[in-house]
Amino acid sequence: MVFDKLYADLVAPDGSVYVLYLASFDLFGGRLRFAELETYPADGRRRVYTARPSASHRTTLASDEPLDVALETSVGQFRFRSTPLNGGFVPPDTARSGLEWRVCMGRTQARLELPPALGGGSVGGTGYVDHLRVEQPTLRRGLRTLDWGRAHLSSSTVVWTRLRFSDGDVWDQFARWTALGTPAEPGPLSPSEDLALAQIETAGGTIASERVLHEGGAIDRSRLPVAPVRWLLKAAAGRTHQRRYLTRISEPGHPGAGWGIHESVSFEHA
Repeated sequence: MVFDKLYADLVAPDGSVYVLYLASFDLFGGRLRFAELETYPADGRRRVYTARPSASHRTTLASDEPLDVALETSVGQFRFRSTPLNGGFVPPDTARSGLEWRVCMGRTQARLELPPALGGGSVGGTGYVDHLRVEQPTLRRGLRTLDWGRAHLSSSTVVWTRLRFSDGDVWDQFARWTALGTPAEPGPLSPSEDLALAQIETAGGTIASERVLHEGGAIDRSRLPVAPVRWLLKAAAGRTHQRRYLTRISEPGHPGAGWGIHESVSFEHA
């Protein structure tokens, strides 16, 4: 089993959020491919647009490599583009053998072109891109919780992740880009039950407001409308519960400094 996933996001100035997923799942000698765009309008409900996967949809990027993806959906074509404002981050060690996570672009200038059926035009904002690869199906049996987030302040960016396993092991990572164009600086994760608040405060900011983007299963009908595929991935991942948030960040001298996205996922096992 090999699961590869590329994640990219964009937060517009009004707080609208757009998340791109490109993924592949190799199992029993076959390959399933997925492509989707999740939209979280500032004044509306979450919508998921699944796309017809294309051979041009890559699930990996080199550090600093721009992203340019066209998605053919039932409402027309979206085009998601990201160029780096800050480069990547590769953790110095892995959480477990067969599990790899890295940041492709810590901060991006992102733009999403909309199909005519949704009014056309485009949306711009700041974003982020990372990559996950899982090669061992037994990993999910020991994984209990995943906490992840990224936050863009006025000129700096922070990214963090923490995995907790059933045997008591904890793997956590933190990186900060102090200004646009600077390299990632690894550092210790600020310990707290409220990880997002602690990491943002470490970077000199505070959370001015917070909005729940999604709460429910990480693998649901809207993301995977084809039932057999959804059941297969649920069998591989186990039962999950996800909470995803958008935070408005302020810092001294910058009342509307930026935006953060963070989430927690729990894994339940029989």
